[in-house]
Amino acid sequence: AILANPEVAAPSIKAAISIAEKLGDEALLAPALAENVGLDVDNDTRSRMAYLAARENFIQGKLGVATAMLMMVDAKSTTFAESEALRGILLSQQGRFNDALVPLITARQVGQNANLGDRFDNMMTLNLARAYFGAGNFPNAIETFANVDRDSDFWPEAAFERAWAHFRMEDVNGALGQLHNLRTNFFTDWYFPEADLLQTYSLFLMCKFPDATKSVEAFAEAYTPIKTQLDSALATATPDVAWADVNAHLEARSTKLPTKVLTGYASEDRITNAIETVARADDEIMRLGYVSASPFAAQAKIWLQNRRDQIVQIEGARIIENARSAKTQLDAMLYNVDITKLDMMQYEADLYSQASNTGKLNFGDPIGKLRRMSKKRGVRVWPYEGEEWGDELGYYKYDARPDCPAGLAQTTEGS
Repeated sequence: AILANPEVAAPSIKAAISIAEKLGDEALLAPALAENVGLDVDNDTRSRMAYLAARENFIQGKLGVATAMLMMVDAKSTTFAESEALRGILLSQQGRFNDALVPLITARQVGQNANLGDRFDNMMTLNLARAYFGAGNFPNAIETFANVDRDSDFWPEAAFERAWAHFRMEDVNGALGQLHNLRTNFFTDWYFPEADLLQTYSLFLMCKFPDATKSVEAFAEAYTPIKTQLDSALATATPDVAWADVNAHLEARSTKLPTKVLTGYASEDRITNAIETVARADDEIMRLGYVSASPFAAQAKIWLQNRRDQIVQIEGARIIENARSAKTQLDAMLYNVDITKLDMMQYEADLYSQASNTGKLNFGDPIGKLRRMSKKRGVRVWPYEGEEWGDELGYYKYDARPDCPAGLAQTTEGS
């Protein structure tokens, strides 16, 4: 109706947006809204039109159009916080991290003032930390990552990305402490292959070659089966099958794609909205079947079925693309760990060569250190044997010292 006669439809656009938001299918309206942001509507409605149009263009990769649309959002609009959030993310996507800081800070503050909730606040905190990281401001990135709530869906990502910030500051112990969170039993279902590699590189930089070698072997053992399953599933994947796979995973049923690759969808707003929208459509299609004698009901059922199928195809194709991307990255990681293993063998050979000249080979003595600490009055120390408690997450620290002799020290540059 909006596309057919925008001026006549203008008074109904506000209600149409509200219905679309309630149904979780704002994308259906976005193309029509994008073509008619100049209609005679109130400022808040125009702002909501511009924001939805910008979001859809952003999803389609039309960053310039999305930026132009966001400039039309009024600062007093109810959608201003979301608009500033999208603008900050859009700038980050373009590598303009310093420019992204102000809109992200504004979005978080406006969201707090408008009581948009903890989820929005944590999402803004995570994206702000990412912008600091991208801008090379690693201390601020670390501090901001640490401000993501520990009970938030975004906390595991924040812990992993915070580890990278420590690593880039050459605080390898800080990186290992954060990575330890993700290696606990609380996150066995999460897909963080890069975290395992970062641990390997951290151990490698500290010349802890035996531990690094074990880490490389564990990585290959853990992720080769996942790669095999990805290869098999993607060979016959279709959008319908991929959509069914995500739904099966969320309902704890068996899937063709690896469950680790599907874990993140449980906390993704977009897939949650799509699932709810399809469920509503299925219910509506069933009810329209009861009045199939009505010509309008029959036509409405066709429209609804087409839109329902379109959502499944769009989201299913996106799931496949994400899985293909995960496979490509995993292929590269498995290849790189083989190269890293060769590098470690070379450096370890250098270490032994130096030891033959100095008469001393030092891979550290953690047990001896514990024994010395145990002798202190009032102190009881025991080796870590795998105990893990939820309230410890986020607070693990490493105090490992490098085992690199002079002239064999590594740096994080280029990692």
